[in-house]
Parts: sequence; structure tokens; C-alpha cells
Amino acid sequence: MIDPADKQTQTLPLEEQPAKRKRGRPATGKAMTPAEKQRAYRERVKSKQGGSMSDRWIRTLWADVVRLRIEKDSLSRMAYYGRCTGAIYALYQAEVISCEIHARLDNLIQSAMLNSGKPFVDGRNAGPVIPRYIAIQRDHEDA
Repeated sequence: MIDPADKQTQTLPLEEQPAKRKRGRPATGKAMTPAEKQRAYRERVKSKQGGSMSDRWIRTLWADVVRLRIEKDSLSRMAYYGRCTGAIYALYQAEVISCEIHARLDNLIQSAMLNSGKPFVDGRNAGPVIPRYIAIQRDHEDA
């Protein structure tokens, strides 16, 4: 309230004062919704991992098959055998591989289990069992 008898106090120019700043970080107008943030996060994670989930499963499966073939300890062999069969079943259930491919991979894993710990027949053969047509083809290339 202003005292009418007070002639010394000057009135403050309230309109000329700068507006008070709000607390916190200033808004940029580019805020993302939670759904957009989640989508961007998933894309970042996917790009870091290098490929889809099925690609990673397949790479892990092949690494486990090779470990199964090389492993000499029976307990480790059983662990790798279980991981391989579980991975094949998961790929089949996710419809990444067909029934025929599932059967072939199952035969491959059984062969790796039977031959695990044994030396490879040839240095060129890094897998559990080389298919006959590839062996014949390699023999013709060597001749």
C-alpha cells in the first residue's frame, strides 16, 4: 500500500523488471515421449549387439557345437550338449529354422557328442563330421 504523504520514495517500475526464470533445466521443445525413448533405446542396443536375436542364437549355437566337439571332460560335454539341443529347439519353436533343419542340426550335435574329445580326421575339417559330398569335392580339388 502506498502512503500518500510519502514524497521521497520512488515507485518501482515493475513492468521493466525481467521475468523470473523458472526452476530446472530450460525446455527445448524437442522432448521425446516415453515410447519414443524406448524405441530409440532398443535400436541402440540392437545396433551394439550386431544383428537380430536369431543371428546371435545361431552364432552361439555354432560356438557351442565346436566346444562340444573339442571338449574332453564328460561333464562339460553334457553341459554343451544341453545348451546346443536347447538352442536348436528354441530356434525351431521361434520358427527361425524348419523341421528339416532342426533334424539336421540335431544329427550334427549327436555326431559332435559321439566324436567329442577325439582328434579330427583332417586339419581341413573343423566340424564334427564332414559331409560326404564335401569330402569328395575336396578330393577332386586335391587331385
